[in-house]
Amino acid sequence: MFGIRDDPASDHRGLKAQLTNPLLEPTPTDNVIPTHGDIEGANCDPVEEEALEPATITQEDLDDLFLKRTWLPDEAQEQDMAKALSILRQVICTSNSDTSATLANNDQTDQPSAATPITSTAPKVLIKLEAVGSYALGVHTNHSDIDCLAVGNISPRTFWLLAQSRIRSQGKKLGPTQPNEDEIVKLKRFVKDAAVQMMELEVLGIKIDLQYCAAARLAERWDDIARLPTDSPLFSLPVASLVTLNAYRDVLTIKRLVPSLPTFRTAHRALKLLLSDRGLVGARFGYLGGFHLTLLLTSIALHLPRSATAPHLVEKFLHTYAEWNWERDVVYPIPSLANRVNYKRTLTKEPMVVLSIEKPHSNLTYHASWNSVTSLSRGFKDAHTILSSGGSWKNICGENPLEEFINGHKAFIKLDVHFWGGDCMKGRAVIGWLESRVVS
Repeated sequence: MFGIRDDPASDHRGLKAQLTNPLLEPTPTDNVIPTHGDIEGANCDPVEEEALEPATITQEDLDDLFLKRTWLPDEAQEQDMAKALSILRQVICTSNSDTSATLANNDQTDQPSAATPITSTAPKVLIKLEAVGSYALGVHTNHSDIDCLAVGNISPRTFWLLAQSRIRSQGKKLGPTQPNEDEIVKLKRFVKDAAVQMMELEVLGIKIDLQYCAAARLAERWDDIARLPTDSPLFSLPVASLVTLNAYRDVLTIKRLVPSLPTFRTAHRALKLLLSDRGLVGARFGYLGGFHLTLLLTSIALHLPRSATAPHLVEKFLHTYAEWNWERDVVYPIPSLANRVNYKRTLTKEPMVVLSIEKPHSNLTYHASWNSVTSLSRGFKDAHTILSSGGSWKNICGENPLEEFINGHKAFIKLDVHFWGGDCMKGRAVIGWLESRVVS
């Protein structure tokens, strides 16, 4: 109370109160690692510890093949990737004072040129940038790039103009006290006509794909995103924005739920090597991308006790998906929440369904075709057959995958495809669609 005395002069005295929203405030349990069913209020007991039989594959088998194929990034590459991400943050997330005077004419042009300075009263531009995908989970390989998500309080159009301006501005600052040429962020391509806009960048020779999500209130509470409940009003965003944002939210959820991240990472890298050797990697061809593999493996990891090793996860993965009925069954990354997911499958259009973790639940394998799913299923069955017969991990992956492929087929068809038109992006889309359908 304020303006109060022992004998108040009026009944209309002032009242001061502090209001809090329980959906936005952290709770005492925020720092507790949730069990498998804690997301969205689900209650289920964690997998009980049980004695696991020794795996046929050994950790030494996995490590030996990693070394032989130079599959894992070395220390120098790890340092370069961390430095590249740091440089990109410095360029994209700079404060208003240095490069924000570029956006006055953004309604008249797609290029940040001939702009007038923003006045000092302009709102502060707030941008947060995080790694997503394989690098964020620590399952990247020697051949991986970095996927990044920027979240900010400006519109997508303004963000892309600002990003282009800051990248170009950095390139003009070469000098004794400025970045070396190798440390310059290079803009390779801007995909602006796609459903999800993206910039293809290069830093220190490392490819970086950058996407953007406009979420002003969330950007202000970014440090709390891992503790926010799934029904927080901060996630009340357009569906397209939420789908883009979920690339980061799904990573946070997987990190919280997976019993052992080091074990998960080793198993993921081993399975990625297997899929690469067997030619089953490539989301745009209807096969598995890195995050598809992550979701499939997450479902396996949550079915096994904490004591399971990487070989256990690999063997359980091959056994499960060799027998999986892709036409009928849906992959739920968190199996305990399957009954809470309301997803209606269109069988004629979805030969394979691997759902995202956070809402809105969507099928991430939308490029899959009946032919690609058949090839995937056959690949899993062949690998499991070799495993069941006592074959080594090297035999499962294949001694010489290309030679085995050529010897395993009697005839080959060569297709030459040409596209005539002024839009090269449409040409790439047509060819990509055709490649995804021509799968044996």
